[in-house]
Amino acid sequence: MIDFDPKVCNQCGKCCLSSVILDGEVKTINGLACRFLERENGHTRCSVYKNRFMKAPWCASVGEAYNQGLLPNDCPYVVDDPDYKGRTELLPIQNMLVLSKITVDRKRTKEFEL
Repeated sequence: MIDFDPKVCNQCGKCCLSSVILDGEVKTINGLACRFLERENGHTRCSVYKNRFMKAPWCASVGEAYNQGLLPNDCPYVVDDPDYKGRTELLPIQNMLVLSKITVDRKRTKEFEL
């Protein structure tokens, strides 16, 4: 049984990085984090944590992230689950290509501003 207690989180922020599906696998896009992810002293935190599902409708709960393979394999929530297959990182060249293709729709992102 997976423990979804928030205290288990090590605040690495990896689950707050965007991802893509490549060859049927969830891959992390390094350098493309949620706009509400704040980094300080080696830790990360969500600046809208209590209201994250309203402010960031793309945010997945731990249970949803687990079921969709969005947690990295070294996440404390899943590290002891031998059957879990989570997200892995894109190769650097793949990451660079993905980032070069991303455009920001300023009109759409205004909908989610604080």
